[in-house]
Formats: sequence, structure tokens, C-alpha cells
Amino acid sequence: IQSQKPLTTTVIAHDLSSSPVGTSLPFIPDVAIHYRCSDNFVGHYGFLPFKHFISLIQPSLPTTTSSSLHTIYVLAENRHRKTSSRKHLVAKCDSIFDKMFTFLTTHFPHSTVLIRRGDDLYQDMAPLAQKK
Repeated sequence: IQSQKPLTTTVIAHDLSSSPVGTSLPFIPDVAIHYRCSDNFVGHYGFLPFKHFISLIQPSLPTTTSSSLHTIYVLAENRHRKTSSRKHLVAKCDSIFDKMFTFLTTHFPHSTVLIRRGDDLYQDMAPLAQKK
């Protein structure tokens, strides 16, 4: 029986990542976060403060220290979703993701953080459904 190679994803130029462009990462992360930035500006959803990510991520850890966590992926919609008539929202979401990236890399310094925007629904569903 031939063993299968694990599926990977490659860091690309428009990703925010603590790994350099071209790095292969596991396709299924330890933690997956689905974040639709444009929803922050539509209706009455509001913002989830980043500090809440810590309490949501910690139960997913194999031990009580964040150093055991290896991969955190934030999967988000395309930069231009719901922005055709509101171009100013693109810059707002860019800023939110920049701050989220800084927050996650600061609080989980031994983890690989990847923020990817714009993959298709099916490509996002596997990591979200099968995260470790």
C-alpha cells in the first residue's frame, strides 16, 4: 500500500502569513477561523473583539500553552465582496486584517498564522470542517 502525501497549501503573495511566500503549509490547520469582514459594515452585526479569539482558540489546543499550536488559518471572503458601490470598505477590511494578523502573531508567537482571502467556498470548507 502506497502512502498518500498529505495535502498542502502554498503561501501566496496576497496572503498575510508568518511564513514566507512559497512555503508549503498543511491544508488542514490546527485552528480555522471564518471571518467575513464585509459583514462588519452591513446590518447590525458589529465587531467581535480580537481578544475573544484567545478564548475560542485555547480550547482547541492540545495543552494549556499556546506554543503547542502550529497552524492558525483565517479564511475570509474576497477583498472586493460587497464593495462594488462602497470602495472605501476595501481599505477598512485591509486594516482589520492587518490588525488581526498582528494580534494573532503576538498572542501565538510559536504558531504559523495565515490569513487568506478569496479562495472558493469548497476550498475553504475543507479546512473549516476538518480543522484539528
